[in-house]
Amino acid sequence: GTLTISTDLMNSWLLKRLRPTSSPLVRGGEAIASQSSSNLEESQINNQLTVDQEIKVLEELKEKFNCPAYNDVQKCLDKSKPDIAVVCGKHVLIPTYLQACIDRRISFLVDKPFADSASRLRPVAEAAIEHGIPHALTLPNRGSRLVDKISDMIEKDQLGELILYSSRLNNGSPSRYDSTPSYWLNKPLDSGGGSWIVESSHGVDTFLQFSGTGPVTVVGAALSNLFYEREVEDTAVGMIRSNSGVLGIIESGLSLIHISETTRRTPISYAVFCLKKKMGGGG
Repeated sequence: GTLTISTDLMNSWLLKRLRPTSSPLVRGGEAIASQSSSNLEESQINNQLTVDQEIKVLEELKEKFNCPAYNDVQKCLDKSKPDIAVVCGKHVLIPTYLQACIDRRISFLVDKPFADSASRLRPVAEAAIEHGIPHALTLPNRGSRLVDKISDMIEKDQLGELILYSSRLNNGSPSRYDSTPSYWLNKPLDSGGGSWIVESSHGVDTFLQFSGTGPVTVVGAALSNLFYEREVEDTAVGMIRSNSGVLGIIESGLSLIHISETTRRTPISYAVFCLKKKMGGGG
């Protein structure tokens, strides 16, 4: 038979590979507005920029993938009638996309982080299970060679009991999204956050895979945006504990330093010092 796959707004993994848009970025609204503009005028300018940007995104996707473009997920699904929907896009809207699939009993593959918050995602996840809708999540760690190796060693009883898990995933700066259709990743109201919501799901999922079943308790967390001083965090650390007592330390960042990185703040310098303790006798 024929397998039809429908895509609505593509995820950032695809979007960041598209050519930059020529329309102004939303964050440019403040620069366009004059010093005497009122808050209402600035809001209207930003809203218009957002509309223009979204129209440009749809046009680029339509040309890039040679397919129809829709600004309404229900129309997209009703017209294309897919067997499987690939669901991605603005994190705050993903639960709405998923609910539209569930209402039509359409199977779906959803990109991480699945929503901007657990409370918004939970009712949709429970509905998918209740109605028996086949679905899958994009969590590539489960298919990596390292995870396969660890799983094999555990199965062969070659490893001891897990007591501590640590994960670090650091990616490029938030500015890499600015000139792409996925500019909204730097807007908390659309994305729900920065490095933690974008990158931490990989580390959390691997922790859940190896720490056993049962509830997980959040022990503590810290977020910071001091590295690039954007609206979203560029550094995040979370500590979680499994029901069996396994402690997980999850680090995620958008502060990767590379020689080709031209977007970091110039006043910042980086250094590592190894200090030998000074002993008595002038040594």
